[in-house]
Amino acid sequence: MGNFSRNTFDPLKDYVAVRLQQGVPVLDADWNELNEATRQELYDTFSLTFTDGVRPYSFDLEVGFRQEPNDFSVLAGAALIQGRPIRVRKNVRYSIQPWTDPQRAARDGVAVIPPLTTPTGTASTPPRTDIVYLDVWEREVGSIEDANLINPAIGVETCVRIKREAAIRVAEGTATLPAAPAGHTFLPLALLRRPVNQALITNIESIRPYFHSPQGTGVVSFFPAFLPVYTTPQITPSVKLPEWRIMFAPLAASGSVPKFRAVKELNEAAAGILPLMLPDRARLSSFSINGDISAADGQLQWNLLRISHQLATPLNANQLFDIMAEDTLRALSAGQSIGTTYGFSTEDPKLIVDNSRYYYALLVRTFSPPAYIATVHGLSIGYKYFGLAGEPSHEHD
Repeated sequence: MGNFSRNTFDPLKDYVAVRLQQGVPVLDADWNELNEATRQELYDTFSLTFTDGVRPYSFDLEVGFRQEPNDFSVLAGAALIQGRPIRVRKNVRYSIQPWTDPQRAARDGVAVIPPLTTPTGTASTPPRTDIVYLDVWEREVGSIEDANLINPAIGVETCVRIKREAAIRVAEGTATLPAAPAGHTFLPLALLRRPVNQALITNIESIRPYFHSPQGTGVVSFFPAFLPVYTTPQITPSVKLPEWRIMFAPLAASGSVPKFRAVKELNEAAAGILPLMLPDRARLSSFSINGDISAADGQLQWNLLRISHQLATPLNANQLFDIMAEDTLRALSAGQSIGTTYGFSTEDPKLIVDNSRYYYALLVRTFSPPAYIATVHGLSIGYKYFGLAGEPSHEHD
C-alpha cells in the first residue's frame, strides 16, 4: 500500500476542484484529493450521458465457445461501467485468468476465480443457468510490481499508480447478477445453459448491454402504423397480399399470423404485425394508439410483444414471446375515432428494452362479425432512460 498521510476525498461533499493557497506546504492529501475530484467529475459526466455497456453492435467482450470442458473465452473489447471506461486488450480464457491463482488474488485483494463445475443430476433434471459477468475494480500498483516507478536519479518511489482491472466471473445456478462488493462494479455478459452431466459448454446466450446516449429526440412513433384491417372481404377472396409467417400458436388456430394482411376470409379475424425499433435499455413508460372503427360494437385488440431470439426446439410458445401490454378497444358508435394513451406504472423488468435478447412488435387484431373496418393510423411509445443509482434521468414521450 502507498504511504499516505490521510484520505480527504468524499464524493458526497461535491467538491470539484482544489485550490492551493500561497505560503503553505504542498501535502499529499491535497494533491490526491485534486486528482480524485477531477476523476469523479469525469465519471459523473459519463454516467449522466451514457448508459452502461459495450459499443453498440460490436463484438466487444462477446463470450465464445471452447473445446475444453468447463471453459469459455471472451473477446477483447471496451465497455463503459458507471462512467468508468474499461478496455480488455487481449482475448480472455476463463480458466487461466491471473486471479485463478490464490496468491495473486490475495495480493490484489479480490476473491479467487474458481473453476467451473459440471452440472449433475438425472435425465429429468433441467439445465442449469449460469451468468457470466465482468468484474471491474481499481487497485494500487507500486514499484515492486513496476520497477519503472523508481526514479533512478533519486532512487525512491515517489508516487504509486492506480490501475483499473477487469476479470471474468461466473455465478452458477442463477441468471441474476450477484451483489458487487465495495469498490467493484459488475456488467452482465452472457447466460450459459448447462445440461446435466455435460462438461462441454454448448449453449451461450449473449446479454451484453449496449451503451448509448439519451441525448436528442426520444420520440418513437410510426405513421401510418398499419394498412387498413378489414373484417369482411373487400376484393376478390382469391387475391392475397404477401404474407410473412411467424409461429404464434396461442393466437391463431393455423399456428401463424399474417403481416399487414388487409383481406380476410369470411368470419376470420384480420390481423397485422408491425416490427418495432425501440431504444436499447430504455424502460417503456407509456403507449398511445390512434385509429378508427367503422361500426358500433366493432373491436380492435392490440398486444405489445417481445419475441425471443432463442427459439426452443421443439417450439414452445411460452418461450417464444411475452405480452408486455395489451388492451381491447370497442366502438360505441359508428365511425368512432380512437385515441388512447396507456401508462406503464409497473416496475416489471420486462419493460426494459433488451435488443440483444428480443425483437419487439405490435400485434393488432379485429374480431369476426359484425362487419366493420378497423384502421390504425399511428402509435407512439414513451420511455425513460436511467442515470446514476438506477434513478430516472431522462424521460421522453
